[in-house]
Amino acid sequence: MRRLLITAGALALCACIADVQAADVSARKPKALLIMLDGARADAVAAARMPAVQSLRNGSWAPGYSGAWSLFGQNVPDARPSSAANHTAIFTAVNAAKSRVFNNGQTKDGDYAHWPTWLARVTAAVPGAKGLFIFSWGEGKQYPSSPNVQFIHDSDANNAKNLPNILAAPDAPDAIQYFIDLPDHGGHSEGFYPFSKGYLHALYTSDTYIAGALAAIKGRPTFKDEDWLVMVTADHGGYARSHGMWGGQASTIPVILSGRNIPSGRLQGAPRHYDLTATALAHFGLDPVALKLDGRPLTTTVQDRPRPLKDGLAAHLVAVGKKPLGIRKVDGSENLTFENGGDFAVALWARLPAKQKGDPVLFSNKDWKSGANPGIALVASKATDAVKVPGICFNAGRPEKGRIDMGTYDVEPGQWVFYAVVRNAEGVLTVYQGRADGRFNWFCAPAPDILVKSGLPFYIGQDGTGAYPHPLSGDMDDFALWTRALSHDDVQRIYEAGRQGLPLGELL
Repeated sequence: MRRLLITAGALALCACIADVQAADVSARKPKALLIMLDGARADAVAAARMPAVQSLRNGSWAPGYSGAWSLFGQNVPDARPSSAANHTAIFTAVNAAKSRVFNNGQTKDGDYAHWPTWLARVTAAVPGAKGLFIFSWGEGKQYPSSPNVQFIHDSDANNAKNLPNILAAPDAPDAIQYFIDLPDHGGHSEGFYPFSKGYLHALYTSDTYIAGALAAIKGRPTFKDEDWLVMVTADHGGYARSHGMWGGQASTIPVILSGRNIPSGRLQGAPRHYDLTATALAHFGLDPVALKLDGRPLTTTVQDRPRPLKDGLAAHLVAVGKKPLGIRKVDGSENLTFENGGDFAVALWARLPAKQKGDPVLFSNKDWKSGANPGIALVASKATDAVKVPGICFNAGRPEKGRIDMGTYDVEPGQWVFYAVVRNAEGVLTVYQGRADGRFNWFCAPAPDILVKSGLPFYIGQDGTGAYPHPLSGDMDDFALWTRALSHDDVQRIYEAGRQGLPLGELL
């Protein structure tokens, strides 16, 4: 594990940030730019043309830099995925319970006396340091002012023109938070989907803004003597044209950072957006733990180890001739042993009708009378008042009659659609959907304590009892169950092969 370098030599903060110490972290002068893309879903960022963000992810934007990334990042855990709650969480590196900002309209009421912005902390701790908050959403004006931190409120387009000039200046700010509102407008207008053209175009345009900022930084005459930490994240994602719901798609966001001392690779687990803020504070020599922040510096990356797809394969059921799989018990599945006490992966193709009776399951090993029962279930949900189209949701039981519910994906009636669910050793649960036209998306949530085993066998088209009163009406094929996690690349490879007509058996 490589850790960010934090050296000795503390300096006292002002009274509102007392007992915190700062230190010189390297021979180069530390600088940080935190970019917040409003409404950017992780899978949409992966699907969009965003070469500047990609160069940060792989560390290629400047010589001597490396990149770390997660497309399974999460926003604040104790508030709905609204803008204000997550803007404040990123700005302060604390949960809503501490900041007291739970929804839009509450920014002005935040507890900034106890939880100042990271820009205020840096400029108070580092002699001569200057901060900049440049943004376009009006509620940003409600954060309190602080010495040596400049606020610039203007349109996205004007900010994109002005920021490169600010960054190129000899007296450029040391700590910058840059907010871009454009993706959120695209999502509300055309839908928060990784295939909505207007949404993808908004992400591409945002990337051009980021490219301008990076070019200005690299063009600085003093760049070689500076240690820049450049970070990209989002406040929330979205589903349909909204982002106010729980359930994964509005909560799964990108977390990307690049620096001279950043370990390269995929970030471990499901980091939260305010972990970038904590990383920035550590970059300037501040200790997020001593500050009692919720964010933690991102110092650990993972190199996924390729494994043959047949490893851990417990069942593979396919259609015979032209007859799709019907309701079927997976023999012996009640006695399976899962890696790390609960790692698993399931993949299948399904063709569902427009209407379902009740809430039947595609696969399950639980008694579906209650979602709090042990076991897991992928559910074909009916349309509701909140969600006008039928969708797919995932459910898992947790200890003490707890549960997790993640959804929803739109069902395309009569079309073959790919689904996969993976829980890995890092406790991250990911639900995937892949459509026949190449649209591939996912959402995830931390789920370290789900009860995968129930004592019941797995069924396809039924719950673990085999007697749920609303059996699945639809077809399935190429169902596979693993007692280990698959990597993101594994899932995408299985999907792409199936989309081209290559069954899983050929990959095995």
